Amino acid sequence: MLALSCSGAKRCDPAAMKRLIRELRDADDPARACTEQYGGPERAHVTGTLQGRAVDVTLTRTNGCGIAGYEALFAAFGRPPLLAG
Repeated sequence: MLALSCSGAKRCDPAAMKRLIRELRDADDPARACTEQYGGPERAHVTGTLQGRAVDVTLTRTNGCGIAGYEALFAAFGRPPLLAG
């Protein structure tokens, strides 16, 4: 189970955590408009429960929305995104 919270985390940005929560909620929205750009082959699979709702999202860097979600995941925990290359 994934509990997204800054409490007790040594390097956690509350504003970035809110952005990540928004990205995870919106990740599967078919009406979401995303820029067409390729950010790289990286992927992050996030599973767990977010505010009572099951989350099973794969963030890819294959469009602007995926890039934003991938970067938000790492920013929420104060880490730079892992990038190939």
